[in-house]
Amino acid sequence: MRELNYLDFDLLVEPAGPGIYRARAMAPAGETASAQFTVPFSDLEIDNFLLRIGRPRRAPVRGEQSMEAAAVREFGGRLFDAVFRDEIRVALATSLDQAEGRDTGLRLRLRLSDAPELADLPWEYLYDRSARRFLALSEWTPVVRYLEFQGRVRPLAVRPPLRILVLIASPTDFPGLDATAEWEKLHEALRDLENAGRVQVDRLSGGTLGHLQRQLRRDDYHVFHYIGHGGYDAQVDDGVLILEGANKRGQRVSGQDLGVLLHDHRTLRLAVLNSCEGARGGRADPYSGTAQSLVRQGIPAVVAMQFEITDTAAITLARSLYEAVADGYPLDAAMAEARKAVRHEPNPVEWGTPVLYLRAPDGRIFDVPSDAAATASTQSRIPAPRSDKPAEPSTDPEYTAALAAYFTERWDEAVDLLTRVLARYPDHPQVTERLAYAQERRQLAAWEAEARQAAEQGRWGEAIAALEHLAAARPDDSQIVQRLEVARTQHKITGLQADLRRMHAAQQWTAVVAVGEQLAGIDPELADPDGLVTEARAELAEAALAERYRTGLLQLDRGDLTAAAETLAAIEAERPDYGDTAALLARAREQQPAEAAAEQQLPTEETLPAASPSEPEPTMPHPTTIVEVPRRPRRQRWLAWSALITCGLVVAISISVGISGGGVLISLIWALPFFVGWLLLRSRPRIGAVVIGILAVTWTVIAVAALSTGEAGNAIPWLALSIPTALAAVVLSVRVIWSRSR
Repeated sequence: MRELNYLDFDLLVEPAGPGIYRARAMAPAGETASAQFTVPFSDLEIDNFLLRIGRPRRAPVRGEQSMEAAAVREFGGRLFDAVFRDEIRVALATSLDQAEGRDTGLRLRLRLSDAPELADLPWEYLYDRSARRFLALSEWTPVVRYLEFQGRVRPLAVRPPLRILVLIASPTDFPGLDATAEWEKLHEALRDLENAGRVQVDRLSGGTLGHLQRQLRRDDYHVFHYIGHGGYDAQVDDGVLILEGANKRGQRVSGQDLGVLLHDHRTLRLAVLNSCEGARGGRADPYSGTAQSLVRQGIPAVVAMQFEITDTAAITLARSLYEAVADGYPLDAAMAEARKAVRHEPNPVEWGTPVLYLRAPDGRIFDVPSDAAATASTQSRIPAPRSDKPAEPSTDPEYTAALAAYFTERWDEAVDLLTRVLARYPDHPQVTERLAYAQERRQLAAWEAEARQAAEQGRWGEAIAALEHLAAARPDDSQIVQRLEVARTQHKITGLQADLRRMHAAQQWTAVVAVGEQLAGIDPELADPDGLVTEARAELAEAALAERYRTGLLQLDRGDLTAAAETLAAIEAERPDYGDTAALLARAREQQPAEAAAEQQLPTEETLPAASPSEPEPTMPHPTTIVEVPRRPRRQRWLAWSALITCGLVVAISISVGISGGGVLISLIWALPFFVGWLLLRSRPRIGAVVIGILAVTWTVIAVAALSTGEAGNAIPWLALSIPTALAAVVLSVRVIWSRSR
């Protein structure tokens, strides 16, 4: 039988936002890739799919063209396309090529602990449309759900037969289960393996925890196989198995309680749960659920059902699984063989019902010698020939050679020789002990060689995996711990540098600088590979300069000359030859005096307080040019003189009217409002013009009244006042309107 080895492709799923997840892949060569995705199904679609394929079939589902088979392909294809996209798909294709080049398989390890709500999805149906195959159906690409815990899981050396303990529980207060018929089906399915000496199947005499505890105390077993009812209890947030209690009524046993019992039996490496929802867990706790609890309690591997499964499929699965394990297959490869056996019944749906949970870093939970199956088969069917072997291995020449290899640390040779010696002296304690030690040392040497080679070639992911095995086996070895930390640091640096190069190729300059800062925090000497971070900073600076240049142009365009001059001057100080900065700056400075003059032009007399003759006329300073205040326009001066002449005429007429009428004081009092209006013109032009206008109207009304009564003598003075006053009001109003329009 060929030896199956695997590279690991870890797929970690974690939340990235409401309804959004991030998939991160760690490939065998140490590359990391990530992509965001959303679940490609609505809750209703998931429920409909589970109802279609997750209930026991009353009639067999036959053929790849059945509706159920098409639904499985569609579901698995959509899930694969949603998760394995962009960088993740490239990393998977590269890893598959790498595994094929090494003649190894690629184990897909799903790590869903950070997103337990996704564990209810049947990931085992992942379907690659381009390759037209399900990943989990191939022994070259097994799919396992990996739960990582502290502590190393060592392969258990097993000489056939593989010992299986079966517990069948049929409580009277639950739907009837024919325990005898279930046992006969399983026993009949494994009869050939039993006759060949490859497995031994023992059934408990009762279905209680007490029966299980007593039997485990009396003998060692490798596999625990449960047949019965099960489910998930949301109140205790754990899966439960329904065992038999008092009066054969149902007793709910949590996965944690069962795990505590099984934990103490170190030869027990595998639990197979043929019950409903044995693989189901909570949506908040990734370790709730029967299978997950057993793994957490130290069982290296658990096979559980995520849906109900028919008896025919369950029997086929068990027979093929145990046969492959007895043949020395790693458990994940054996699981792929069992899935194919179910599918070939034909049953194109239920092969995805079982879920394999692993806490072991690989599927080698048993170490079955390559010649063990053949030896067991021969021993079971052919009478043992006479042998001239010595009575004790100490006088056996092959044992002597084995000891020589053992003490000189030639572990491969020692394991081969001791395996052959143990075949002739079964259960010999010294040979068994030395074989186990040699196997352990051989494995350590293999991990050491793998770690060194991977580190030398920069394959830090593989180096980390090998060093983690070594650290678990030698937790007190400070050198291994230090090498593991170095490998993790180098792996992080390699990943960040790869991300930096991708961001640089995409011209994401800000991201390049950010990744460079992360690298600088780890190792400043490696923070700028090939000058990419320096180039990114230069690109960002150039983009900022271009934006400032554009801002200066926009300021020029809208006439904001002062701001434009400041912006362009700063650019010229930094880069004198940048674009047309020099010419634009000169233009802005040339236009600034005119702008300053326009802004500093003196207002009219009505809006300025009277200036003292000794005060100098205000001017607008400029760094290089003194701008003189322009003189008032000729039209403005004419209007001012017109108003002044009119005012003088009104005063003269008022005095003359007073002299002729004998009331100079009264005339001056009448003229006083005119002077008030004229003074208001300096600070409140519109109010002053209105006051003078009112005076003109008032004096005109008095004159008209005098004429109407026949007193022409009295009317003439008032007309003499009203006519120039009205003229003054018109002239001043025109001046106010003209000033406002300016």
